[in-house]
Amino acid sequence: MVGRREVNVDRPEHSWIPFYRELAEKLVNEGWRDRQGELVGMLKEMRSRRLLVHPVVLSLENHIDPFTVIAMISRGEVSWDNTKAVMRAYKEQFRLVAGIPEVEPFIPYARHDSAGYFGPDTKIDTEGTKLWDLLKTVLALDAAAIFANKDDLAQLIDVCTRIDQVGLMKLSGALYWVRPHEFLRTDTLQVALGDDLQHPVTLATEYLENLANLRNRTTRPFPDINIEEYQSRETRSKNQMWLVRARSGEWTDAFVENGYIGIGYGMDEVDISKASTRTEIQELYMAAHVGKRNSISIGQDVGNIRRFLLDITAGDYVVTPRSDGQTLHYGEIQDGTNYYVESHDVGPCSNRKNVNWSDATLHRRSIGSFHWPQMTISKVNESIKRAVFAHMLRSGLPKGSNAPRPIIPYGIADMLSDGVFFERDELKRMRSRLVEKKNLILQGPPGVGKTFLTRRLAYALMGEQTDGRIRNVQFHQSYSYEEFVQGYRPDTNDQDQLIFELQDGTFLGLCDEARDNSDDRYVMVIDEINGNYIRK
Repeated sequence: MVGRREVNVDRPEHSWIPFYRELAEKLVNEGWRDRQGELVGMLKEMRSRRLLVHPVVLSLENHIDPFTVIAMISRGEVSWDNTKAVMRAYKEQFRLVAGIPEVEPFIPYARHDSAGYFGPDTKIDTEGTKLWDLLKTVLALDAAAIFANKDDLAQLIDVCTRIDQVGLMKLSGALYWVRPHEFLRTDTLQVALGDDLQHPVTLATEYLENLANLRNRTTRPFPDINIEEYQSRETRSKNQMWLVRARSGEWTDAFVENGYIGIGYGMDEVDISKASTRTEIQELYMAAHVGKRNSISIGQDVGNIRRFLLDITAGDYVVTPRSDGQTLHYGEIQDGTNYYVESHDVGPCSNRKNVNWSDATLHRRSIGSFHWPQMTISKVNESIKRAVFAHMLRSGLPKGSNAPRPIIPYGIADMLSDGVFFERDELKRMRSRLVEKKNLILQGPPGVGKTFLTRRLAYALMGEQTDGRIRNVQFHQSYSYEEFVQGYRPDTNDQDQLIFELQDGTFLGLCDEARDNSDDRYVMVIDEINGNYIRK
């Protein structure tokens, strides 16, 4: 496209590009395809020096593909200092001229559980040749030729994606490493196009068509687009996002115009902010619904009220559809989370949370294909979250939203300053036990400060004072496996018909968050573990 801006590779955020490109060209042009045994030996020697830690190196014999070589310097779970040490070793081994990046780059990392560009059953001596062919091809083509010959290139990409455990997302990330001006990873491409996405990106032809589409619609360099997506990913990893059905859209206008979300369920005469547990919520609910006996309906209502009151917190994001089910509003939950107004106040719902709504809206098709939860209040999945955040960056964040939240370091000294009643050595022992064994049980009568201590132990384990990565559950008599792990639970759809949906419980939800943010520690606090729940 005429007028396309090029990136300045001297800038720190783009300084990785020459290094990766030169490494790829060396692999192709200096005959390493016929010297794969030397490559394997080099990687094993680096592992013996503890520069490489991934066990895939141990499984290698005399064959390796080029993208696996590059993946060894594109590992998200190791420190940046370790990555730079590997790059220095590569620079010496391959006699690279390009400098080592000054700062950690915004690039798609290889998954920590699959560094190799192949699966465990792949015959890498034969399948790896396809990956060598692909790298040679994309390096030889200029930008115009990539799109002019996209049918031939798509055929080669599809052949490679059929290798065990490769796939289009993984391969497109590797193509971005070596040709970042022409390729993007599929998930970044989808959110960058948004409403302009022509086809779901599942085949190589669709991938290349959508790349051409994006290239024709913007003069912005692809590396800048990639950085934008990574910045949005960092923000969304720190905040939850919730889908709130405003009574099938009937209340959406009132919510957006007046800057809040609210919840009804016949509780407009009750200030639910006085409750702090699910049990207390149920007691308030039953007092307001004397004589109600439908346990399914009660459980559904109480569950939605609990999510609204206890799970949605300041800094989280909320998405709510209009009555057409297609147009979505989004905003950020504000501080002073829960409050109560008299029922005659303007707008529906007396129990509310303040929301800073964006002036922009998005269409459901911007999010792509997904299963739309039937629950009134539910945590959205990662694909929806990613798409909404990308739209926010393109079309306007809620005013004042997305401001960096300061990290408040927290350690043993802070626990003592907060008045924790154990000695320093004992607190260190507790934290070490948590790190080593992943669990700790505190025993004692009510009122001695177990909850107070537990919260601060969690802060010390995470290294910072934040409640966003802590989940509290209480193992009371009515708390079920379905609520904690996973199960089919009753709900109603938009037509008030009874349905059953498979829903993740609190534990699996926390596991999903931890998996998406592997650099952070997450803590689950279980209250009331006692003889009724410990099986001998």
